[in-house]
Amino acid sequence: MLRSHFGYIHWICILLLCYSLPSTAGHDDLVAKNGVLDLRAWQVDQQPELPLSGDWLFYPQQLLDLVLLPSIPIPETTIFPQGLLNCSQLPSTLPNLSLTGVHLRKQVDTEKTTLSNIDCYVTYVLEVRNLPNQPLAVFIPEMNTSFRLYWNSWLIAKGGDLSLDTSLYKPYTGHQWALLPSNHKQGVLILQVANFEGFPPAPIRPMLIGEANHIQQSFARSELQQALTAAIAAIAAILLILQQVARRRYEKGLWSLGVFSLAVMFYTLTEGYTVFNWFLEAPQWEWVVRLNFYALCLFVPTIGLWLEKTFAGTIPLRLKQWFILQFILPLAIFLLPVSVLSKIETPLMLFNLALGIITASFFIYFSRKKALKTGPLIFSLLVFLIAATHDVLLYQQIVSGDDWLYLGFVIFIVSQIFITAVQRARQHADIEQLNHRLQVSQDRLSLRVDMRTRKLQQKVDELEKLNNELQQLARYDRLTGLLRHTVFLEHCQQQVAAIVLNSRPVSVIQLDIDRFKQISAQFGHVASDQVMKDVAQLLQQWAQHDGRLSCRMEGESFALFALDLSHNDALKEAEWLRIRIAQRAVVLHNRLDAGDVFHVTASFGLSSCQADEANIHKLLSEADIALNRAKAWGRNCVVSYAQVLERQQDIDYSLD
Repeated sequence: MLRSHFGYIHWICILLLCYSLPSTAGHDDLVAKNGVLDLRAWQVDQQPELPLSGDWLFYPQQLLDLVLLPSIPIPETTIFPQGLLNCSQLPSTLPNLSLTGVHLRKQVDTEKTTLSNIDCYVTYVLEVRNLPNQPLAVFIPEMNTSFRLYWNSWLIAKGGDLSLDTSLYKPYTGHQWALLPSNHKQGVLILQVANFEGFPPAPIRPMLIGEANHIQQSFARSELQQALTAAIAAIAAILLILQQVARRRYEKGLWSLGVFSLAVMFYTLTEGYTVFNWFLEAPQWEWVVRLNFYALCLFVPTIGLWLEKTFAGTIPLRLKQWFILQFILPLAIFLLPVSVLSKIETPLMLFNLALGIITASFFIYFSRKKALKTGPLIFSLLVFLIAATHDVLLYQQIVSGDDWLYLGFVIFIVSQIFITAVQRARQHADIEQLNHRLQVSQDRLSLRVDMRTRKLQQKVDELEKLNNELQQLARYDRLTGLLRHTVFLEHCQQQVAAIVLNSRPVSVIQLDIDRFKQISAQFGHVASDQVMKDVAQLLQQWAQHDGRLSCRMEGESFALFALDLSHNDALKEAEWLRIRIAQRAVVLHNRLDAGDVFHVTASFGLSSCQADEANIHKLLSEADIALNRAKAWGRNCVVSYAQVLERQQDIDYSLD
């Protein structure tokens, strides 16, 4: 399966690598030989830039200038660029040697024994002849060290602070370019290099000489490309992290892709050109190196974790655990000495490349096995790996050319944002379609719900009507319309509780229709019901005032409750009701002999007290006692419980 997927990829890789391999065919006469570069055959119009490659004169352990060169024997040549200043051991102190004049020669001779076994500084010399008439410039790639470049006796470029005193020595970062003095047909390039950090000082690409405008424009274009890459990475990181925060319930791996974009930004700012210097005027070299290393270590684990979170099951568990560990381990980079970092730079670069290839292989295999639609993602991932492989080979001087990794970064990040946007657009379209279907179903369901709702509402109305009727029956007596006994008690207790702190009078009156059974037997149940209704109507009229209640007790008995009604007032009210009942004529409308009229009487018993002493059950019991005495004393009269007590006291007194 992998073979079918990679069938055309390996041919692309071979063509790209062949394109990058150094080629000197047809330009053998433009290569330095024995420290001399003759540019007689150089056609500037056809080839605007030329590598300063070939044999340079090599003066190890010496920092020489144009004045000292004639007095020094011509040394052996060496191919430039290559790493020759791998300083593994330094003496405790190093002399502060001058770089020019006789004083340098004397100090070199004096310290020759001390520095004889240390290759920490060197001078490269190249004589250039038959320069063209056009203005020329030199491109100086980053050397991971400090240097000075002279054209004859003119200092045209420098990087860091070049000194044999380690306390004054200072490395630098970033490519540079410099103009050559005009109207010179020949001259001597003198490159002084010092390296006390242990990093390979030779650049990963040769120095270039070329037409001044071309070198300047090429440098500016590459610097702008690097700055745009960093800007795109920064914007992508912000967007991805914000998207992760806004959709954290749905997005599982965008944070990892955001961290990858941040790593790309920091790596781009600290690699190659001097974009980092746009923000910091003089950044510390060792912290730039550490930040570059840390960003390099985050590339593969961030991509791997993002792939695992986005496409679950495409990355093995052990590999995922290693990615998590690789997030933590690189923090040691900020604690290790720079000399240690110089030794692990190449192995770390190769390890990350191998880890990236392994991760991509597992992802491609499992994504194809699970039939995931990851074609564009796999393509962008392969482009990124090809660019990374090219730059690793470029660093190892196996191939030559420009950096590809920046383009790989841009293609990968932009493609992922585009793929994510397309996925979101498709998801939005699917959601819109589902919403439309849901709306249609909802409309149909709404019609059914409305029909059923109307039917249910009818049932509810009927049930409410029945419920109201039941509540009415539960609260009011069906025949008389007065409150039932239990409801009457509840209302009385509530009103007494509301005024319990006030010293207001409370009265309870009970009445019973006299000889009610005889009326029913003589005139029938219709007549007895008519009597009950007439008496109830009179009691309802009496209870319309505030603080008054009326109810039907058992049979032909009734009860009344009144606030702010004293004992004497209660007697008057009861007497008034007794007279009204006695005067009220009962007309029998339902008998055949219509027009029959008769009168009824009622007996009353009442009890009164203050609100703070009121007990409804006690008052009713006392009123009932008084009512029974009224019956015993001849009916059609009003008796209060107080009168009962007085009569009882009189009887007891007479007995005594």
